[in-house]
Amino acid sequence: MNCAEMDKALWDLANSVTAFAILQTIAFVYVLVQPQANVYLTTPFARRWIRIGTSIFAAAYCVAIWGCYVLRPPSGNDSPWLWASIGRTVAALLVCGIPFLSTLAPKDVKSR
Repeated sequence: MNCAEMDKALWDLANSVTAFAILQTIAFVYVLVQPQANVYLTTPFARRWIRIGTSIFAAAYCVAIWGCYVLRPPSGNDSPWLWASIGRTVAALLVCGIPFLSTLAPKDVKSR
């Protein structure tokens, strides 16, 4: 595999990790808003474990994204890689912050 192929493969992998992070978190939030899930989310223990799990997954996504950045072949222009990696990280952290922050809301909040 030459450098251009490796660069493209790592670029696609970083994009796939970001897409998976977003889709997985959206699916998780969809499950959390179901009425059956609200029964389990009333305990502080469950809410704490959701925050811990979400933090672990967010960290793993960031490590994978920056791992692709570090493993890329050296080239003359690293600026696109750097800014794309920053953008991917921000996207993953923003989306993973949704379930994290939703568990910090008071449990007696009713939807209108």
